[in-house]
Amino acid sequence: MTAAAATSTNPFREFGFSNNVTPEERAAEAPPSGLVQAGWRSVTPGFFDTMRIPVSSGRAFTSFDRAGAERVVVVSESLARRLWPGESAVGKRIYWGGTTGRTRTVVGVAGDIRDVQLEAEPLPMLFLPHAQ
Repeated sequence: MTAAAATSTNPFREFGFSNNVTPEERAAEAPPSGLVQAGWRSVTPGFFDTMRIPVSSGRAFTSFDRAGAERVVVVSESLARRLWPGESAVGKRIYWGGTTGRTRTVVGVAGDIRDVQLEAEPLPMLFLPHAQ
């Protein structure tokens, strides 16, 4: 199989990008900066297949996830468990970077990845479509 995709962050970069994430339904109880810190990266369609990261529920990004379309996100399994324990994350909405502004809709849940060090536990992570 031959595949290609792009991402905003190289794997195993010493310091990845992170931002605060808050479920829309919990924004009133969260500090203005947000509730949970999560790593993030923007990716192109095909990223999860190329990197062999399973999407366990919902869907991966497509070419329809572009500027002007609904703002979407894929979250890692560990982030989904942390934000919505015992619930499905697909269809939920989050604030990314504080508790105000525009939200994003979770369209998929992807497997956890070891993004900084192979020995470290996977960090909660979210993925944004590069075209958005």
